[in-house]
Amino acid sequence: MANCDNIKISRFYRWLRASSFALLPLALFLGLSGCGGRDEQPEGDEAKTVTVVSPIRVTSGQKIQATGTLQRRKEITLSFRIGGVLVKVDADIGDKVKSGQVLARVDATQTKARLAQAQANHVKVLSDYNRDQKLFNSGYISSARMESRKALLAQARANLEATSFDQRWSRLAAPASGAILERYVRAGEVVSPGQPIYRLADDRSPWVIRLALSDRDVVLIGPDAKADVMIPALDKRRIKGRVKRIAGGASPGTGTFDVEIEIPHNPALRSGFIARVLIDRLLKEGDSTFSVPAEAVFEIEGDKAWIYTVSQDGAHAKRKSIRFLGFVGDHAHIQGIKPDDRVITFGGGLISDGRPISVTEQIR
Repeated sequence: MANCDNIKISRFYRWLRASSFALLPLALFLGLSGCGGRDEQPEGDEAKTVTVVSPIRVTSGQKIQATGTLQRRKEITLSFRIGGVLVKVDADIGDKVKSGQVLARVDATQTKARLAQAQANHVKVLSDYNRDQKLFNSGYISSARMESRKALLAQARANLEATSFDQRWSRLAAPASGAILERYVRAGEVVSPGQPIYRLADDRSPWVIRLALSDRDVVLIGPDAKADVMIPALDKRRIKGRVKRIAGGASPGTGTFDVEIEIPHNPALRSGFIARVLIDRLLKEGDSTFSVPAEAVFEIEGDKAWIYTVSQDGAHAKRKSIRFLGFVGDHAHIQGIKPDDRVITFGGGLISDGRPISVTEQIR
């Protein structure tokens, strides 16, 4: 009878391993039902044969996986300070521009008229002030009138300076050398003050990859953590990078945390490239993270999972709650065990807490 049990259990082992433990009694019943017509007897205290492994301490940390977009750290939105009709657009998407280069112009007719009016007003007010100053020195006018003349002159000067400033802003110049990423308008359109005209990537700023990480992942990394970057557009070659900025709070809309990975300059890089990033998880002092075969971990829910270990007497299975950090290849990174624990792998799918076991092999 025991031989028949072993044959049937072996036949259904792989299926049972992938099933939830809630189906275990039904699966055992179906697997054993074909062994003759005699009534089956419970296994009792028969020891279950298992294979165990020794956990390996992780020293480099689990890698956090994420996908982000490549861009310059400093990308500038350019706009006019004044409104008007856009009469000329001298740059387009993809163009390389130099600092100070004129990119667009608005019709300056109205601005020129306001400037001429401000200049004429300033000349008149200054003339009135100089005339009254002579009369005041001769005692013909009061000090109150001179104070009024001073106020009018200050107002005329301020108006002239503001109008002159507006005149200069009829031309939109590049504040830095770089590449035009976006052009939002066309010649002939009427634009308002502050309306976006171009988006410029500053060539002096470094290349960064912006990621959005969950709270669970962001607490596992730190500033200056190493990162491996793979950009599919560049033949999937690996680029070394580092974490340069971690947001202090979550984004209101998504609840994720913005993280910046800085990478070295490469002339083949372009804003908008998709990048896949592996960030080294920084281990804290006293942090005990271990690697065990993936099949040893079961009932995973978020960062919680279970394993079976060998009891202190070496003869029983012990169900143990652990913290699950993630899969790395065919292994799992976990916390909550000790270096000398013996973790059950093969045979763990058919045992329960406290069941007698027989260890036939210990790996590592």
